[in-house]
Amino acid sequence: MDRFKRTIRGYDPDEVKAYLDEIISLVEKVVASNKEKNKEIIRLSKELEETKAKYNELKDNFTNVINNK
Repeated sequence: MDRFKRTIRGYDPDEVKAYLDEIISLVEKVVASNKEKNKEIIRLSKELEETKAKYNELKDNFTNVINNK
């Protein structure tokens, strides 16, 4: 691991802390993005179900009109 400078007692604590802060920030952004994407998936799933229901209703109405002629 040449990412950090070595000190007498191991890696440079300031470099390690800065690196961990970068990782934490990246993970927080990914988690927030995933939450937003999950909300959008739920919204789109509901919209799809509503659209399917409307389609089926229109299809049934059309079939009834055709059959009653």
